[in-house]
Amino acid sequence: MNDDVKKIIYGTVIFFVIGLLVWIGFLFASSCGGSLNCSRGELAVERTSIPTLFPANLPVMENTGGVTTQCRVAAADLIGAWVNAGFPETDTFQFADINGQNCEATFENVRPLFIESNLWYSGSMSCVFCHSADVATSSAQLDLGTYAGIKSGSRRADAESTGTDILAAGKWDSSLLYDFITASKPDVPGHTHVKADLLIFAGKPLPETATPPP
Repeated sequence: MNDDVKKIIYGTVIFFVIGLLVWIGFLFASSCGGSLNCSRGELAVERTSIPTLFPANLPVMENTGGVTTQCRVAAADLIGAWVNAGFPETDTFQFADINGQNCEATFENVRPLFIESNLWYSGSMSCVFCHSADVATSSAQLDLGTYAGIKSGSRRADAESTGTDILAAGKWDSSLLYDFITASKPDVPGHTHVKADLLIFAGKPLPETATPPP
């Protein structure tokens, strides 16, 4: 009886092993066709597609040779050109820059020279720090912060009055403003180290056909 049981157990195991081998062989044959280099059983590698590269079509930037859209001029010369032109409030006036180029500007290009600090020399105060709109306390009763203030002059009795003309009626070289900007004033605070030849960028070039400034 025991021998019969063993035969049954051994037969079942052998049958199971043979059946398993046959099944594995069937799967291998159906998947790889008997090839030993089969890769179908490997995990698939996900790859993103390579995007199509479009040809560059941006315009080529032209080399302008460093040409600026502004003119370079001495600050005192810019103010002088404005005064000699009749010191217009809104109209343009012409001047020649340091390269002899014909340029034009407005009072808005001149005004920063009176209201910006650290401009005429390193560490300088703005002109309006001393010459402000409050003529009662302003040095020389002069307002250099506005067009009306500059035109009204110095030594004014009040904000509504007109004082001494500092623009010499449009003659820059004869004006008090010219004297105080171009000549050293060691006895006047803030005027000792003023650089009349200070170069700035202001205005814009005129077409080559424009009439040269006087």
